[in-house]
Amino acid sequence: MLFENRKQLFLLLLPALFLLGMLTVYPIISVVYSAFPLVTLGRADGLGNVPSVQTDNQMAGKLAAEHLLGLGCKRLGYLAGRRDGQASIERWQGFSKVVCAELGTAPQILEAGRYGYSAGFETAVKSTEALRELDGVFCASDALALGLVDACQQFAGINIPNQLRVVGCDNVPQAAWQGYQLTTVAQPVKDIAVQALQALENIGREHSANKPIIRVKPFLKVRKT
Repeated sequence: MLFENRKQLFLLLLPALFLLGMLTVYPIISVVYSAFPLVTLGRADGLGNVPSVQTDNQMAGKLAAEHLLGLGCKRLGYLAGRRDGQASIERWQGFSKVVCAELGTAPQILEAGRYGYSAGFETAVKSTEALRELDGVFCASDALALGLVDACQQFAGINIPNQLRVVGCDNVPQAAWQGYQLTTVAQPVKDIAVQALQALENIGREHSANKPIIRVKPFLKVRKT
């Protein structure tokens, strides 16, 4: 093994991994990659030069769609995050593909423009009438879903889950809080860490089979929403 202490290596490079995984300036990432081993998390560099470990976001959308359809939902919506957000776009693609195939119509899109709690709350308040026509919503992030749930129950008088089923994405700690018990598509954090370490080791060995993008399968965490 090139690195004898994998934990020490990961802790050493962790700040760079997470920071650069969020950058959109692709030339900067490529320059840094030329200087030392680098793997981005959650986003590709756009040029295909830097290895990236990502949750399979299209599969996340697929899992959410199958769950809601399995519950009998037929009027589905998608609460989107950033318009240029890779995760939000890919989750929509996976979700809409399954819904269109099953119901013959695309889900309704609600544009939040961001991923945070306040964006979910505000969008739900503005979209109350649209939400009343739906029986299931998949949200691009858990934070959006939590904001939507609070707005529905505190402002719009929409009961969750009796009137509207909600599925988030990420499985953040707040999703398990008793006040929410949010059903969500979980990111496989441990698997992502293992794959990131393996990719770094492959770079260190100049491994010829190193993959530019490694997609890790998410899983559905069913709770009460």
